[in-house]
Amino acid sequence: MKIWVVLLRGVNVDGHKKLPTAAFRDLLTGLGYLDVATYIQSGNAVFRAAGTGAQISKKIQTAIQDQFGFEAEVIMLRGEQLQDAIAGNPYPQAADAPTTLHLFFLNEPPVAPDFEAMSAAATKADEFQFAGNVFYFHTPNGMGQSDLAGKLGRFIKSPMTGRNLRSCHKIADLVAAL
Repeated sequence: MKIWVVLLRGVNVDGHKKLPTAAFRDLLTGLGYLDVATYIQSGNAVFRAAGTGAQISKKIQTAIQDQFGFEAEVIMLRGEQLQDAIAGNPYPQAADAPTTLHLFFLNEPPVAPDFEAMSAAATKADEFQFAGNVFYFHTPNGMGQSDLAGKLGRFIKSPMTGRNLRSCHKIADLVAAL
């Protein structure tokens, strides 16, 4: 059995797609996953399971649709992939301000993102780069001050979800505890 990290996109945002943490944990346990642990109410969990990420993702998507009546984008990572993404942080200055760095995880590498247009849309202080299936986005002035933050979906046309570095560390702690 492998250790898996599941990150849901767009749940519990502004009262939409409500999925309480306890219900999410129960859903994953009900699917037969072991040692399920969750972190905050934005759809983050770690667990042990057999199977591929695609198989597990499909089961979770179907269960959420069946039990809660909405479709959720599911991003699957092996535990070590999350740890590697944190270790590969190209913006070490974010260690002192971990909410200024967001790691966006994709199920697959993006198809031809327009880096030139992204650079043009970025606020002067914004920095970003891809490493495999991870998009690192450093916004020293905060996501709310970034012109690019709200436009990422236009430029990166692959399903993705982001977590700030602080949350990534908390989720990685759950992985390490397994």
